[in-house]
Amino acid sequence: FRGQGVSSKLVLKRNHTFYQEVTQDGHTVTARGTWRLFGEAHVNFPIEFLRVPGAETSIEEFGKGDGSIEDNEFFGHFEKILGIYPILKINANPPGPTFHKVLFHRAAAVALS
Repeated sequence: FRGQGVSSKLVLKRNHTFYQEVTQDGHTVTARGTWRLFGEAHVNFPIEFLRVPGAETSIEEFGKGDGSIEDNEFFGHFEKILGIYPILKINANPPGPTFHKVLFHRAAAVALS
C-alpha cells in the first residue's frame, strides 16, 4: 500500500500470521498478529493491525457494535483476477486502502537476468 505519504508492507503467512511495516515521514513501525479468513475471500485483522489511511475499524465503518472485541478489528476482502487473489481491500464496504500482491520479486528477476 502507498498513499497519503504512508507506505505499508503486509506479509500474510499460510499459518494465518501476519507481519506489517508502516512507514511515514521516515519512521517505520511494525506489527505482528494473526489474521482470519472467512467465506471464500473475506478477512479480518485484529487490533494489532496498523491503521493505514482510509482503513476503518468495524465500528467506525458500520456505526454500531455489540461491545465485542471485533468492533475494533479491521475487515476486508480479497479480489480475484485470473484465478489468483492479488488484491486485498481493507474495509468491508469500499472504498478503502488497497494492498497489491507482489507477484515477481526483484531478487528473482535479477537472478534470472
